[in-house]
Amino acid sequence: YYVCNECFSIFRGDNNLRDPFSEEYFNYDMARHCSRRNNRNRELTKLVGEIYDASATFTVCDFGASDGSLLLEIKRDFPKASMVGIDLKLDTLIRNGADAFHTMEEAFDRHNIDLLISSNTLLYTDYEEFVSILQKRKPSNVILTGPNHLIRPVQLFYDDVITNASP
Repeated sequence: YYVCNECFSIFRGDNNLRDPFSEEYFNYDMARHCSRRNNRNRELTKLVGEIYDASATFTVCDFGASDGSLLLEIKRDFPKASMVGIDLKLDTLIRNGADAFHTMEEAFDRHNIDLLISSNTLLYTDYEEFVSILQKRKPSNVILTGPNHLIRPVQLFYDDVITNASP
């Protein structure tokens, strides 16, 4: 993918994507390759462990936090970490102990974010706020992940055509 520095549109640079309607895809053994949410959360927590040691005090913000399960996983391994979640629905995040916000601007106004994580959610949002906040208030560390499109090519089709179509 390439990102335009002017408008932040995303352009795909490859031409060798699997056909999302191929018979091979529908017969693909997803159970062997699927990264379930708990596995993804565990892997992301391991990445956090490469940045911080278990006794570190830092503020982690999950952009697209959903129910806060990733934040809870991180909190289990890093008990001194403060949890901040950004999502449309805040009630579960709050019940799980996170300071919850609807926008990045609100979260960054209230907290000094050390680590920003966006796991499989950046592709569903408008990039302008995201990029603008990161340019103004640079967190020490950023972890961005997305779906594995070699395993789920229909997701790539959906992302390009429905959610964030490029001109």
